[in-house]
Amino acid sequence: MTGRGHPPATERQPGDSFLPDFCTVRMVFAVVVSAQLLAIALTLGAVDTLRDFPQALSLRSLLIQWIALSSAGLLCVSGAWLRRLPASWSGLTAWLLVLLVTLLICVVAQTFLAGSYNIPEAGGFLLRSLGTSAIVSALVLRYLYIQHGLRQQMEAESEARFQA
Repeated sequence: MTGRGHPPATERQPGDSFLPDFCTVRMVFAVVVSAQLLAIALTLGAVDTLRDFPQALSLRSLLIQWIALSSAGLLCVSGAWLRRLPASWSGLTAWLLVLLVTLLICVVAQTFLAGSYNIPEAGGFLLRSLGTSAIVSALVLRYLYIQHGLRQQMEAESEARFQA
């Protein structure tokens, strides 16, 4: 164990990853709710009048839910592989996978929906989407890492008290 309660990569157990199991119903529910809250917050900041809110929210919600659920699905499928990597590599790989999903979905949305739904120009839309996705996914992964470390520390302290 290192000083902060995190085992080095060589001591890690197979189930000792900070990444949760994205295949569980609980995690999918958390992803859906979090994505919808993000869509609401971004839409509130983007519309000028509340009359524009429902349509803007529906489009933004569709895009964000599509990205969030596709990312969760990819992280679910690659979870066993990611959990075998050291924490820094699994976090970086998960972050890059989310950005890849964002890129693909935004390109598809721009290609197929641009004429129908007044989607902004490709460059700005793609950069804003990737930037938002990069920031939000980095914050979420950092939160999961810190939460995992605190949980390990509490378990270690509890075990030490029990042994004493």
